[in-house]
Amino acid sequence: MSQKRQSLFDGIQHPKKRAFLAAYAHLGLITRAARAAQIDRTTHFIWIKEDPDYAAAFEEARQIAHAALEDSAIQRARYGIDKPVFHQGKICGYVREYSDTLLIFALKGAMPDKYRERASFEHTGKDGKPLMDVATARALLHSFDDDTA
Repeated sequence: MSQKRQSLFDGIQHPKKRAFLAAYAHLGLITRAARAAQIDRTTHFIWIKEDPDYAAAFEEARQIAHAALEDSAIQRARYGIDKPVFHQGKICGYVREYSDTLLIFALKGAMPDKYRERASFEHTGKDGKPLMDVATARALLHSFDDDTA
């Protein structure tokens, strides 16, 4: 028994809307998706305001595009990308480069409790009293100003 394959945007009948949504889900860029669907990019924003079904479908397309972006970032962080090495204007090999920055963001996103930024400031002493009075703090700050002059 043959079943018709369900498309992600079957609820959207307008062919240009479907084309834009599919392009956006794949490309993740409104301008390029509009060009692929042969519409003006502002048309997309009009559709979002005027068509709640389209707006909901666009949110699905956005989630797909964002998931692909995340996959790409993790790919670059974990497995790296091959960058060409040139000698006298010709490719003589490749070097694999990884992205520590993308790895940090991936870890913070996946495990925020473990990798969040932590900072604590204690403004009082152990007895709950201020570590120094306001006048002393001001004098200390002004002493730094005098050192840089």
